[in-house]
Amino acid sequence: MTSAIDRSLLCANTMLLECPKSCFVSASGTMRRIKEIDVKMQQCINLYFCYKLGWSHVDARAALQAVYHEETMHATKSRKWYHSFAAGRTSLVDRDRAHRHKTGRTQANVQAVRTVIDTDKSITFAGIMNQTGLKQTTVHRIVKKDLQLRLRCAKLLPAFLTPRHIIERFNHCALMLQSVCTRPSFLKKIVTMDEAWCYQYNPETKRQDSQWLSSAEPCPSHPRRNISIKKIMLVAFFDYRGMVHFEYIRGGTVDTGTFIQILGRFRDALRQKRPHLTRILHMDNAPAHGSHDTRLHLLLAGQRTLPHPALSPDLAPSDFWLFGKLKKPLRGQRFPSLQGHLADCSLQPDRLDHCS
Repeated sequence: MTSAIDRSLLCANTMLLECPKSCFVSASGTMRRIKEIDVKMQQCINLYFCYKLGWSHVDARAALQAVYHEETMHATKSRKWYHSFAAGRTSLVDRDRAHRHKTGRTQANVQAVRTVIDTDKSITFAGIMNQTGLKQTTVHRIVKKDLQLRLRCAKLLPAFLTPRHIIERFNHCALMLQSVCTRPSFLKKIVTMDEAWCYQYNPETKRQDSQWLSSAEPCPSHPRRNISIKKIMLVAFFDYRGMVHFEYIRGGTVDTGTFIQILGRFRDALRQKRPHLTRILHMDNAPAHGSHDTRLHLLLAGQRTLPHPALSPDLAPSDFWLFGKLKKPLRGQRFPSLQGHLADCSLQPDRLDHCS
């Protein structure tokens, strides 16, 4: 009997089952719409039809194996469905388990979690659980799926610009553009200065230690090394033609008295290298650069200065056009002492003129 059974077991008796409308199959359109029904649902419908015919579970399972072969459901599951039909079940929808808890992802709970997060953007899952009384899995699903939120790390900035700082930067940039447009030679009159640390040993970057290798060769390994503690400060003055003056400061940071002495030596070097030319000095807002004594010294010396907006490190040309090119050839070299560092050809005046 079972050898002659095929997918035509699906018939009008399936209308007695509570299944989705898309799975209803009429007697005339059985084979045409058979692909729209899930394999599991097909077998359940056939089990129900076999039960209505009075077949035993063994005969019904043999019929399923003859039709579906490897896709036949497990014997335990087919037996469970057969006995549930015998007990009066008329639905193909899986019943909820008795021990299953009701979902906590209600609209009220979602709104409660949203209110807690809006109050404190840095709150953790534990904090949300303590304030709402919800379980961890419920809170996690509400945050990830319902609210579609992600925990993002903060981006560290040197400082926040206040509206006053933004206006000052805008006005400074507008003044620079106006000066360049009215006087094309304005940029050639600027001498910018800045300080930078020169270390006795500065390790190479990963880009500098890269090698040309084939796809089969492993990536090169490089031990992680730290910057040496011994260092010396380089003070450099340069314009569009090259280095005007530079010197090294032994003993750490530059105070006001030391900086005034450096300005005197800079003025002497400027008279020798750029005679009969008026230069505008540009400095950042370091404490020694903007102190009262420094400004008074520049005023008495008749040195014109270019204003520098507060909290504007990106407007310092030395960080982009000088120090990076100077330090690149020195990376990876271990000098026996700071004297050897100073004697290196990369920090000689001729070398600085080419790098600038």
